[in-house]
Amino acid sequence: MKIIGVFAYQGAGHLFIEALNVLGYKTLKIFAETDFSKLDGIILPGGESSVQYDYCVNSQLDKKIHAFSLTKKPILGTCAGAILLSKFKSTRVKGLGLIDINVQRNYYGRQINSKIEKTDLGNEAFMIRAPSITECGGEVEVLDTLNGNPIFVKQNNIYCTTFHPELVKLDKTNSIKKIFN
Repeated sequence: MKIIGVFAYQGAGHLFIEALNVLGYKTLKIFAETDFSKLDGIILPGGESSVQYDYCVNSQLDKKIHAFSLTKKPILGTCAGAILLSKFKSTRVKGLGLIDINVQRNYYGRQINSKIEKTDLGNEAFMIRAPSITECGGEVEVLDTLNGNPIFVKQNNIYCTTFHPELVKLDKTNSIKKIFN
């Protein structure tokens, strides 16, 4: 059985753990001291990107994530996690640059604007203060869009969603299952 590590310092990590368990995966909460050697994939969930970034840099977890990316095992960043994996730079957050995308934080509105949208491919996407993917490099594959804007992208073993796949129906078509199978 595959073991998926979920960054659990802050944000929606517990919701991913519940979703992964429903889908039949074992999970391990990721913190700075976690041994990544037994993991088959990792997830950086939604939350507050500046808080997550500070923890990653101050604890050197960013270096472990970068080293894990070289194993070619899948990494999924959702919402704030996508910001962390991107090449986004601001005064508070500097993305790890593991995927050649840039983002705009909170593009889809405030918390009160959260809702389930139908994507251009007909999938459900739960948008919560979601960022927008504003640029995709030439090697980035767009897997789904919302009104023509990328919301699910992939470059090699790095996947990013601006939506929360852990909050929609967890069947065999779910993006989580597609990434880690």
